[in-house]
Amino acid sequence: MQHPSHASNTAARGRSKWLAGVAVASALAGLVAVAPAAFAQPEDGAPAHRMEHGDRHGPGHMDKRMERMVDRVFTKVGATSEQKARAQVILKSAAEEMKQFRPEQGKGRAEMLALLSADTIDRDALEQLRAQRHAHMEQASRVMTKTMADLAEVLTPEQRREAAKSLARMGEGRHGGKHGRHHQHHGDAPKG
Repeated sequence: MQHPSHASNTAARGRSKWLAGVAVASALAGLVAVAPAAFAQPEDGAPAHRMEHGDRHGPGHMDKRMERMVDRVFTKVGATSEQKARAQVILKSAAEEMKQFRPEQGKGRAEMLALLSADTIDRDALEQLRAQRHAHMEQASRVMTKTMADLAEVLTPEQRREAAKSLARMGEGRHGGKHGRHHQHHGDAPKG
């Protein structure tokens, strides 16, 4: 018969592994969810929140940011220069493919505003526009999912596991995540 504390330790480790798996899956899903927006900015580089952030978040900036993030993760997992070069080719290809969505995104936003500010609200036209925008987002999501799979295939299985851990840590402190890591950089011990 197992000792009760051994059984509870085993259960705790199982829960811990399960939670770590959920965190990794969430981080990867978050990256896939955010990446289409990163690549699919309007052609003029104007995000919806331009007044708040200026022009710092245009397509060129977002492409470079994605390249830096992938390079940082690949460096952390010990990727070779050949693996990094393959990743850059994949990212450049994805950025090219995502360009097709930029004009549609800006056009859809202008059409939506025009429909919503009209004297009479045309619900059928709004629904049609919503469906078109949803279809474009679905296409962009497919491109980004393919890109993430292509990037993952460049790495070895062990490197992929390390990359997932690194991405999970990168997600801490963002929009409702754990904030402790940010405070550590300022000399504060994490709370909790």
